[in-house]
Amino acid sequence: MPSNRQLIPIILKNITPVLENLIERIAEDHDLDSKILKRKYLNELKTYKKKVSRRKGIINAYAAFLGDKSVEERLRKQNPDATFGELSKLKGPLWKSLSDDEKKVYKDKAKKQTECNLQNLQGGSSVQQLEIVNEEEEEEEEEVVVDDQ
Repeated sequence: MPSNRQLIPIILKNITPVLENLIERIAEDHDLDSKILKRKYLNELKTYKKKVSRRKGIINAYAAFLGDKSVEERLRKQNPDATFGELSKLKGPLWKSLSDDEKKVYKDKAKKQTECNLQNLQGGSSVQQLEIVNEEEEEEEEEVVVDDQ
């Protein structure tokens, strides 16, 4: 049986169409603007969904790359006057230019860090959540291919 952490996003996803219909009926019955009501109440629901669905402790290869101090130091040496934001902008193209072997190093770092983080957090099977991370990384790789075209 799924945990509460897994059930809440599923429930929220399935309840949204029901709430939309309910809001339309209420608006119709009371001569109110359904668009305004939907915007108000469904946006609150979307915000709640985002808060609930965030997984703490799970990082992907790109996040491991961004957190790598050696990359930060190398960029800082090349651009001593650059601000944090400017350095961050330089990291994206640098990540895209890495070979698959270089990215694999960061994937391994991310898996190890995720395992460590999940052991420190309560609830949830680390094996199941690591599988989620692997699936997300595969999706990101596919997205990067689409972006390059």
